[in-house]
Amino acid sequence: MIPILFVAVSCDRHDLPAVPTFDQLGFADAHETVRNQVLATYEKWQEEPRDADRNGRLAMVLSVYGKNVAAEVLLWRARSLAPNNFRWTYYLAITLGELGRPTEAAEMFRNALEIDPGYIAARIKLAKLQVQTNQVNEGVETFRGIADEFPTRVEGWLGLGKALDLMGDRESAINALQRARIIGPQYGEVHYALATALAAAGDEEGAAREFAAYERTAKNKIRTEDPLLREVQTLNASDGPQMANADYHLRRNQLDEAAASFRSALAINPLNQDAWGGLIHTQVRQGKIDEAGDTYREALAAGISYARVHLTYGKALLDQQQHEAAREIIGKAVELDPRYADALKAMGNLELQRGASEMAVKYFRQLLSVQPNDRDADLSLSKALNAASQFQEAATRLETLTNDPAIDSSVALKELAIAFHGLNRRDDAIDSLLRGRDAADKSANQSMLDTIDALLVKWQKDAP
Repeated sequence: MIPILFVAVSCDRHDLPAVPTFDQLGFADAHETVRNQVLATYEKWQEEPRDADRNGRLAMVLSVYGKNVAAEVLLWRARSLAPNNFRWTYYLAITLGELGRPTEAAEMFRNALEIDPGYIAARIKLAKLQVQTNQVNEGVETFRGIADEFPTRVEGWLGLGKALDLMGDRESAINALQRARIIGPQYGEVHYALATALAAAGDEEGAAREFAAYERTAKNKIRTEDPLLREVQTLNASDGPQMANADYHLRRNQLDEAAASFRSALAINPLNQDAWGGLIHTQVRQGKIDEAGDTYREALAAGISYARVHLTYGKALLDQQQHEAAREIIGKAVELDPRYADALKAMGNLELQRGASEMAVKYFRQLLSVQPNDRDADLSLSKALNAASQFQEAATRLETLTNDPAIDSSVALKELAIAFHGLNRRDDAIDSLLRGRDAADKSANQSMLDTIDALLVKWQKDAP
């Protein structure tokens, strides 16, 4: 890296840090589209180098390509030229954080919030930095303010709980994290934070339950709305912003826009495996199964061999009752990634549906080796064991699962009854079935009630 010399920024607008030349910025080997974009922005800045917006705009473009050292120079200039502009102070705070200077970043976030106290993303970033820089008391107060002012936002309660846990106030931490779980049960990091707090408090059962929930939701990330940061990200001329746009539209169920963004990403980078998988997934959600098939074959022709592509299209075929074709394609996903939990689950269910119970047992065992605390996978394995007449192991597993609050007890009790029946423990089978019926009745699960009633009639009829 070519060293860049800085001059101190004073309150005097005439004393501004020097900006590197374009050649010093390091875009000589960049993609032509990117290089031209940066050059055009740089030349526009050169026309009016003392214009705050032009300094800030060039900083935005540089930061999106990781040129944070040069971006910092321009943001100091922009802030000096427009000290009451929230945007430039906020961007400078983010850049200082990216440069590994959290204490300075926290101070700059405070400066930004003096200009606009209502920008929630800045408050969340400040609170996280306060905790990171051992200002835990201040972090607690910032997170508490967010939680009090925005009680339906998961970020405030999650951050508050984690900060309180660091302080050793475990009871208050668990209370805050339980609030976070109520608001955001779909987020893995919420369950993980609560699990670790419960484990530290000695609640092993509660911790195990939350760790299992974490494994089911680990892929779901909390995304704080940040329009200003998103504005920077959209300047990226690579395929990254298109993928971000696609994700943005998917979360709002804007499927046409999401599909268009995935196509735009592929136009820039035809080897983007996530874009192929995302496009097929979006087309399936749109109900455009034929188009999804065309895209799947297009991806294969482009040399894409990606487990998610196979699984997504395979599950679409499954929904269309094309079981054999689905089995072949989802099987490719497992071949590519033997630890792909979603593909293992899909294959296990497929084999169970087609009566290949031993194969189903194999896939569900493999799934549990990947996610050992996944209670749903344990229940699926128990069903497969029953179907394979391996009743003793099924009964052993199910006796534990029937007491697990994360599992539908009516389903577990019905399967336990089947295992007992296979072991010729008729009284235990009938007792479990009746308990399952009570559970189904309480949850108003009419389908399960009908299934259990049919079994009761059959077993009573078959009784000696």
